[in-house]
Amino acid sequence: MYPSFNHAWAQADWLAIALQFRARGYDFFHPATFNLLTTDGVTGAGFPLPAYVSALLMGLVGRDAPGLMRGVTLAASLGGLLALFGLVRRASGSAWKGAGAALFAFFSPIYVFYQANFLPSVPAFAAVLVGYYCFYRALQPGTSGPPRGWLATAVAWLALAAAMRTPFALPLLCTLGHLVVLRQKRTAAGLGWRAVVAFYGAAFLLLTAVFLYNEHLSRVYQGSMFLARPRAFASWAEFVSVTQTVREYWLWNILSKPQWLLLFLVVATVAGQQGRLLRRSEWLGHWLALAAGAVAYYGLMGPLFAIHDYYLLDSFFLPLVLAFAGCLAVWRVPEGQTARLATAAAVLLLSGAAIWKAQAEQHRRTTPPPTDKSVLTRDNFLNSARWLDSLGVPRTAKLLVLDAYSYNLPLLLAQRRGWTLLQNRNSPENLTPENLARALAMLPADYVVTQNATFEQEVARVYPAIRQRLQLVADNGRLSLWRIRRGPLKAY
Repeated sequence: MYPSFNHAWAQADWLAIALQFRARGYDFFHPATFNLLTTDGVTGAGFPLPAYVSALLMGLVGRDAPGLMRGVTLAASLGGLLALFGLVRRASGSAWKGAGAALFAFFSPIYVFYQANFLPSVPAFAAVLVGYYCFYRALQPGTSGPPRGWLATAVAWLALAAAMRTPFALPLLCTLGHLVVLRQKRTAAGLGWRAVVAFYGAAFLLLTAVFLYNEHLSRVYQGSMFLARPRAFASWAEFVSVTQTVREYWLWNILSKPQWLLLFLVVATVAGQQGRLLRRSEWLGHWLALAAGAVAYYGLMGPLFAIHDYYLLDSFFLPLVLAFAGCLAVWRVPEGQTARLATAAAVLLLSGAAIWKAQAEQHRRTTPPPTDKSVLTRDNFLNSARWLDSLGVPRTAKLLVLDAYSYNLPLLLAQRRGWTLLQNRNSPENLTPENLARALAMLPADYVVTQNATFEQEVARVYPAIRQRLQLVADNGRLSLWRIRRGPLKAY
């Protein structure tokens, strides 16, 4: 149940925050990880509500339980899909269409993988879906309950999503633009500008406060474990290269081929049935703004899309799901028994193929080759806490893990804090001779831990003097525990 497979690195960072919330007395305002790269491991982490809720549940059951954090993410996912079902059912009057829209999102290969994971992307996406349900209720004529109440609830959910994952500020902005640009008169008459200004003003004040507080944490605790700045394309050539990579690796993961075909057929059918009405729809303008925002985010963070498929969940997945859901809601079911049967057969065939594709992609992602470093690191460190306990290494001891794969995965499995050096040329903690020498000389680590499978190739080959700098304490066949020689060294 511990992080592994795709992006185990990022998964471990978020699980580490949940575990440290529990270990540090549930201090929501000072999220921390096991890695002491920042002062005392404290780091800005946006608005880490899923990690905090997971920590509270772990406290209730009395143990560190990664499965609970997976459960929190899954519960949020299902709640969001339920809101999507309700939105389409209310817009179309058909529970079948609502279920179809929810299942369309559910069986996205990327969504299947991350919906019971440690990253906050799916909880934030789910909060957006709840926000859109409430926003639609606020605009719907004759809705039960006061429209202002629905709008306040919508803005609250959308602001929560944006606080958890910054790209989800786009739906908040789009709903504001919808009220101000696309339906000025009806907004003034039905909701009132004072309410709109108050609700959205409070939301943007909250997001500004979250941003400034995270900046404060980064400044006071000397850094952050998470990216907090844009990473735009450096050149047109890089844009072309990254876009080709994204198309090759992620195009059929954000939606499977049957889902892309189903989306195309539904959109084309609705365009043929009521294209003129569709072009006059205020929701088309809303969707175009949302899609343009996703493209803009791609421009701001583009190089990272090549290696972070979950960035697609933060940007393009929502416009695709809403395009399918909106077109499905207004799609006119063909009349006549033959046409209905043909449509049902086509939908069932494509849906079955989509389910099979999602299952196949899930199997591929969860059965990586034995050489996969996330799996190797997880397996090597899985029982490391008990092994270190048996050697008398206190839980307060600081470890330096060499060739760690990720900042937090080996440390949280060892249940001890410390530092890591890893194979990543884009990281300041890259495993280079200079960084190795500096870490051994300057970091106040009590012990060094290495993985036997990679020590010779990844550590000793890079820094041959390592054997003179370390004294072996124990070896369990997977890991080696060392002490740093603090005295003067012989010439190598």
